[in-house]
Amino acid sequence: MTGLMEATARSPEAAATVFSNDDASEYLLAGRPLDSLPPELGGGGGRAASENIGNAFLAATTGMNPYDPAALPVEHEDVHRRNLGRGLAIMAEAGDDLQPELREPMAKVFLNHGE
Repeated sequence: MTGLMEATARSPEAAATVFSNDDASEYLLAGRPLDSLPPELGGGGGRAASENIGNAFLAATTGMNPYDPAALPVEHEDVHRRNLGRGLAIMAEAGDDLQPELREPMAKVFLNHGE
């Protein structure tokens, strides 16, 4: 899942498609069990997976590749706004249980969307 989410994040169109699916969004942002993942996947087991899920969500909501430092902002399309709304609802439900690795990508999403 870690590699798949990194590859997805590098293709904002693919990320937008993945996060357009309600079940996939729910699973990736709140339902994926990370406690049992092996340590070689990053600090705390699932940390690397969570970071890449966050980056894929960033790509899905902004249309930008988070791994490209030269990426320029793009005009938001309906799919970006829908993915943002759906993701916010899922993460709000998680409350204090939101994975810490999702917080930095979410801050970037908020900056990108402005208001």
